[in-house]
Amino acid sequence: MTIASIGVVLEFLAIISITSDAEFISELPALSGAMWLLWAVAALGLLVHAAGARKPGAIMVIVGSIMFIPLGLVAIIGAKKMMKPSTEDIAERRRLAAVTEEMAPAPPMTGQDG
Repeated sequence: MTIASIGVVLEFLAIISITSDAEFISELPALSGAMWLLWAVAALGLLVHAAGARKPGAIMVIVGSIMFIPLGLVAIIGAKKMMKPSTEDIAERRRLAAVTEEMAPAPPMTGQDG
């Protein structure tokens, strides 16, 4: 999540530097609004990921960063890494699978009497 966070911060700084020019805002208000909207989607994606929804959060970061290519590649690469399960998640899944397997009832006996 660190790389994606750095990418979203870089995008924020880029928007600030681009839109600080009064001519830009007066000539292209729709583009300025689109940049802020997409940045908000990327920032919200970080929050969604922090809340525990790994894949939806990463997708939101990717969608919000597409407009900022090549600078947005930092956030996109970080978001792709956010989608992959960490080793802690894999260990937790294995532990839960082992507990579930222990709790499962034994298969029925199908003995033949004959």
